[in-house]
Amino acid sequence: MTMLTRSSATEFVTTHRNPLILALIGIVLPLLGFGLIAEDVLSKQVFAWDITWLETLHRSATPIWDKFMLAMTGIGDVKILSGLVAFGLLALWFNGKTRDMIFLIAALVGAAAINIVLKLEFHRARPHLWNSLTPENGFGFPSGHTMGSVAVASALIVLAWNTPWRFAVLISGTVFAVLVSLSRVYLGVHYPSDVLAGWAISLAWVTLVTLILRRELFLPSLKV
Repeated sequence: MTMLTRSSATEFVTTHRNPLILALIGIVLPLLGFGLIAEDVLSKQVFAWDITWLETLHRSATPIWDKFMLAMTGIGDVKILSGLVAFGLLALWFNGKTRDMIFLIAALVGAAAINIVLKLEFHRARPHLWNSLTPENGFGFPSGHTMGSVAVASALIVLAWNTPWRFAVLISGTVFAVLVSLSRVYLGVHYPSDVLAGWAISLAWVTLVTLILRRELFLPSLKV
């Protein structure tokens, strides 16, 4: 009986190795990182590196960088992202890819809902070290722009994973999410820890949705 149990466990781990690795890298580790930041945010502790990075980026500000960062933060706005996603959903619908539509909707709507809940839970004020070019009200933890852009980028990477566009979407999506995230710190409307928390929780959520709705990517023999 013990041998059978061990054999079954070994077979399960071998068969599900890729999903387990993805769960560790994409869910467990990001959630641990989020937890470490969130614990200090709840206890009202201040991260010295938050202020350091904000001031460093602000000192590097120029009119050209201002325009660029304003453009990136504009693209990362929920209205613009929603429009881009709507266009993508329309394209998927015309191609009869209903499952991909469900995946994309679940990834993005879920990330948005989680962001709203977390902001209400943590009540973290935004930084006010200078007069921002895009003043923001409301709570800042975690960054909504970051969570939205990361969710869009990672969802598109998943959808493109088994296509010739895999690496192009991987690179462009990552660069897009990084620039949107960076713009929020550059403009002084988020602490870097807001952005890091947004990356962590958004990656964890999209990874979870991927393992539930797109598991065939990691279990090729599975019939879905």
